[in-house]
Amino acid sequence: MGDWVRRALVAFFTIVRRVFFRRVDVVGLHRLPRHGTVLVGNHPNSLVDPVLIVTTCGRRLSFAAKDVLFRKPLLGPIIKAGGGVPIRRRQDHGGGAVDNDDAFAAFHSVLADGGTVAIFPEGISHRGPELAPLKTGAARIALSAAAAGATVSMVPVGLTYFDRDRMRSRVAIRYGAPLPVSDDLIALHRTDPRGAARALTDRVEAAMRDVTVNAPDFETASALGTLRSLVATEDQGPGADAELSGRIGELWKERRDDPAMADLLERVRHYQFCLDAFEIGDDLLRGDLSRRRAMFALARHVFLLIVLLPLAWPGWLVHVPPVAAGLFAGRTMSPRPDVVATTKMLVTTLLVVLTYSVAVGTILWGTPFPVNLAWAAWALAWLMASGWALVRVLERQAMVRRGLHTARMLMRYQAQFAFLQEEREALRRDFAALL
Repeated sequence: MGDWVRRALVAFFTIVRRVFFRRVDVVGLHRLPRHGTVLVGNHPNSLVDPVLIVTTCGRRLSFAAKDVLFRKPLLGPIIKAGGGVPIRRRQDHGGGAVDNDDAFAAFHSVLADGGTVAIFPEGISHRGPELAPLKTGAARIALSAAAAGATVSMVPVGLTYFDRDRMRSRVAIRYGAPLPVSDDLIALHRTDPRGAARALTDRVEAAMRDVTVNAPDFETASALGTLRSLVATEDQGPGADAELSGRIGELWKERRDDPAMADLLERVRHYQFCLDAFEIGDDLLRGDLSRRRAMFALARHVFLLIVLLPLAWPGWLVHVPPVAAGLFAGRTMSPRPDVVATTKMLVTTLLVVLTYSVAVGTILWGTPFPVNLAWAAWALAWLMASGWALVRVLERQAMVRRGLHTARMLMRYQAQFAFLQEEREALRRDFAALL
């Protein structure tokens, strides 16, 4: 029963993930060892982070979660059923000593059986673009399990959000190269556990920096994101796109003190400032800047919008109130800036599930058996299809609005756009020279 519940939860949150994010790029899954794996990820987006790892890693996970979450009436049972193990943090218990022996024992058992554990070694969800100092808990778990005879590797996981708090945005997930718990660290652990844990944590931090973009401020992070857009190709696949983000981050770390790199980023910031002033995206400046191309793209979006409307329209009243409530809750009810996306996801998901349950329950209660089962199944399928169509319609109508704006701007500012297009190509050339 436990496995069945966990599989059902993973399937359910996979649907939630696909609704909440327009695109999830995953790279490096082939690197995961077959046995005894500790996934160590950065933690910029509260409960959204474990949802992304659980639904993309393809493994049965046991993951660390602060114990106060397990006392939440609805959230606690879900986290526990999904594989959560309660971790007591000092900041949640008055700053004094805490006892995590039971949690460590649970993780040791998983690793001894060749299972997979996920831990966020920063210990907190935070809003900054750079890694917070790592706690040694993940390293201590890996070392003690390896010292007991288990084969253990630590795999860094980098989560890069392109617009962290926004629904229907993008995220890249990079699984890095495994970092085995070596024999020298196991030997050191037997004589100096703290020193071994610190040494392994330092290695883990270096590995995590290889799969994340650690800019010192959001301005630099935004400029690196624009640079990624400049050098990406239109037909680039998800894996290549996520890999490109990582390589740009690595280049910046290696060349951050190089005046040429600083000058390039300053020009990229100015280029992005011009795009913002015109209210256009970098994708407009790719290839041909003709009005015919803009009008063809606009016509395509209008056609798809008309095709999807019949399916989406009946479900408008069912789905819009939960989504609107989730967006409102994210803006007004989030206790911290780093939980805005989590609040949106949880409130919207809860209200949609409640709405579906009321609709299906009404059919089951009000019609005779076994006809009610068939009608309930059809109703649930229709609600889900209508919800999907509504999401696509909302995206298409936004594209239509943007297409109209683009066509109008092309008619008025084609000369200025041609200049920006030349600057875009110059930035691409200079970036290639840096490489």
